[in-house]
Amino acid sequence: MIDRPTTRSLRLLAIGTAQGDDMRFAVEQLESLADCRHVPSIGDATSVVQADAPHWICLLQSRTGQFAPRDVESLHQIAPLARLILVVGQWSEGETRSGTPLAGVFRVAWHHLPYGLLWERAAWEGGIPSRLALPRTSRLVDRVESYAQMNAPNRSKRDAPSNDGERSLVIVADHREAFESLAESCRAAGWSSRWLRSTDAARDVGGPLVWIWGAWSEEFAREAAGWHRDAPSLILTDFPRAAACGAIRRAGWDIAGRPLDDTYLAAWAGLRADHA
Repeated sequence: MIDRPTTRSLRLLAIGTAQGDDMRFAVEQLESLADCRHVPSIGDATSVVQADAPHWICLLQSRTGQFAPRDVESLHQIAPLARLILVVGQWSEGETRSGTPLAGVFRVAWHHLPYGLLWERAAWEGGIPSRLALPRTSRLVDRVESYAQMNAPNRSKRDAPSNDGERSLVIVADHREAFESLAESCRAAGWSSRWLRSTDAARDVGGPLVWIWGAWSEEFAREAAGWHRDAPSLILTDFPRAAACGAIRRAGWDIAGRPLDDTYLAAWAGLRADHA
């Protein structure tokens, strides 16, 4: 669990049911990030918005099409200053490729919580521009430039990786290209890294570890759940399934799906190392 803010109190409203393992996990992580209220539907949100004036409103999307553009517009009307975040469940992650994704919302996958929003929370606490502060019509290049601003020397240090001395982690990957792409993000987060192939990686590798799986495998998930890790450890895979993630997390691993942006890795590396 993540420590709650000790400066400004971030108020968050989560909208949607939390029936599946993925959405239950998402709600738990959102509650660790902020003072969180939870209602089941858009219709139930109006009174809470009027009473609490939440800073962030999170839509819990368990399936594609659960929320319509008119829902987003209605929330913008009743809470024009709130930032809308779409938490995407495991059965709607392909929406950006095969569907019509909602406009005017900031998307985050369920398995990218809480680290995928820690930079935004730190920026909000410090009054620093972040991706959530961008206009609804912002483009990808705008979000990239915003992240560069968040990495400026005067950014808030809360939840940011410590650079007091170089930190090192092992990246397990079958291909050099996969290692290099992640190693660049590690360098941006203040970490050095070394590469091991999965065939060469002993299960008792000490220290922080990032393991790039590739395609999700139930068999490998069961095996990984038996590899207890005391050091910060992260599994990256394609489309992780919530039902198997619980056992893996109880074994000491964090797990997230790809693609992964630099803000996630920086927040994960810094926070997990500081709490190890």
